[in-house]
Amino acid sequence: MTHVTDGDTFRIHPFGSNGKSDSVRIRIDGIDAPESCQLYGVQSTAALKKLIISKQVTVLSKRFDDYGRDVAKITLNNMDVGGWMVKNGHAWSYHYRFSKGPYRVEEEAAKRAKLGLFADASAVEPKIFRRDHGSCYLARNDRKRYK
Repeated sequence: MTHVTDGDTFRIHPFGSNGKSDSVRIRIDGIDAPESCQLYGVQSTAALKKLIISKQVTVLSKRFDDYGRDVAKITLNNMDVGGWMVKNGHAWSYHYRFSKGPYRVEEEAAKRAKLGLFADASAVEPKIFRRDHGSCYLARNDRKRYK
């Protein structure tokens, strides 16, 4: 494990690799974590970092997304990392169309227990945050441009 970008994205060196140039960007399948600049983004990133940094994880690749990231199921010692993130209130189950996503049971339990981001009624799903405010990357660039 080399770098955690946010609560659902990180960079990893494949087993047996020897340099930074061969790192792979991974997006955890089935979850949507807060953007780094939104409410609970820093805590979500810290939780994923504490869980997986400097540890060997298993990556089961599913597909590539529009940003070139490998969307994958991640396990650590046979534990589903995406499920752990949702169950502990660090991310939402990825909602799409009429589905509440693969971790809907874990999300409902975290909501009932008011864990992590679910303790704050004003927490907003990242897709809604991006729709209303744009990405954190764009927000950072706009602040630099207008300072």
